[in-house]
Amino acid sequence: MKLDLHVHTTFSGPTTIWPLSLIMRECYTSPEGVYRRAKARGMDLVTITDHDQIEGAMTLADRPDVIVGCEVTACFPSDDVRVHLNVLDITPSQFTQIDALRVDVRRLLPYLRAQEIFTTLNHPASRVNGPVTAAHLAAVMPWVDGVEVRNGSRLFAQNRTASALAEAYRKVPVAGSDAHTLRGIGRTCVVASRATCRAEFMSELRAG
Repeated sequence: MKLDLHVHTTFSGPTTIWPLSLIMRECYTSPEGVYRRAKARGMDLVTITDHDQIEGAMTLADRPDVIVGCEVTACFPSDDVRVHLNVLDITPSQFTQIDALRVDVRRLLPYLRAQEIFTTLNHPASRVNGPVTAAHLAAVMPWVDGVEVRNGSRLFAQNRTASALAEAYRKVPVAGSDAHTLRGIGRTCVVASRATCRAEFMSELRAG
């Protein structure tokens, strides 16, 4: 089974780039548009990982081939550093807790572990996170299950750094398009060849 693990919709909100944030959104694609394009590109499963929001994903959550996800912006409150964490297969009640805790990544990560929520560190070499240091990574890496080693929207050198990080910490390597338009959806994905349903895919993902 194939799944693009990192996709956005209009529910991701305004762009974070100032002053474009006054007039532009991160994405203009509807959840249904994402679903149709992902299926057309050969994805057996579909997830939506909007920024700090699951409203878009929940519009498709009744479908057996949809996994509810979110790209969580988690903060180190003592400095201007954020990390983007993908969380997959979550419930609305779990999201409520995640959204409340994300102001402090050191409080959020133990909750995700206790809930056994599959969590990955997204594009760790990207400057969108702020001035991430080795100390920040050391605080996060023991808690996450995987690292996004192939992001379809990032540079080869950034993906190479992410791959080295995953290998060093022995984390599950994952991939996603990080698509903010229809163009990239499904062009980067994870394959779980033994899975035949959503539950089996998540099991295979956890197994690496």
